[in-house]
Amino acid sequence: IFDFPGRSYIHKIFIKYIIKRADLLLSTSEVMKTEILKYSEKLIEVVPLGIDTDKYYNFKKRENDVFTIGIIKSLESYYGIENLIKSFARIAEKFANRNLRLLIVGDGSKREEYIELTRLLKIENLVEFHGKIVQERVPDFHNKIDLFVCPSLSESFGVSVLEASACEVPVIVSNVGGLPEVVKHNETGLILTVNDCDNLVSAISFFLDNPDKLSEFGKSGRRFVQEKYNWKNNLLLVKAIYDRY
Repeated sequence: IFDFPGRSYIHKIFIKYIIKRADLLLSTSEVMKTEILKYSEKLIEVVPLGIDTDKYYNFKKRENDVFTIGIIKSLESYYGIENLIKSFARIAEKFANRNLRLLIVGDGSKREEYIELTRLLKIENLVEFHGKIVQERVPDFHNKIDLFVCPSLSESFGVSVLEASACEVPVIVSNVGGLPEVVKHNETGLILTVNDCDNLVSAISFFLDNPDKLSEFGKSGRRFVQEKYNWKNNLLLVKAIYDRY
């Protein structure tokens, strides 16, 4: 809904036709609901994607001697991973006395380009590209990460951010799409201006300079997910909506 209608006039007509024929419209976020309302005046129910907090939790398996900054996303330009790599290079120089690692989990069309960027910035020995993983292993990788960074340029919701929060990992996100809805600023994470590497470096530095905030923000993040994005509660909400129809 964010991209398809803008491709051409025909695409816009097509999306209006699909929406008109729908019996019920569901959106995963308020920002997506606002986007749908550009093409329809129908009632739209907002039902966030839930997180199974029985599977996503803090395993306490993080490496104490390594501070791992991580992201679990497809390696595409709209997720801002280039900015993350460039910002990490500055962090590695600023905190040269710290044992740092950037963990990038996922695959996509930009993989080789991002690998080459780490070589150009001379940080290839500090960056680990793990490739695509099966869904069952995602909680394991969240538990390898100390700070989850999602500097997306475009994002409809932010499931990976909530998964990190459920695992008690503090998060840093950009203020685009549905991301501000899944983060409590200065409580579960930090929300930054999009496409701003200076702010991103400052935000990462904040957590490196204040390690006590990692646990504080992480625990707040899990409570936030349990209260608002618990998978079982969201499933009941979907069932109630379907029952009404």
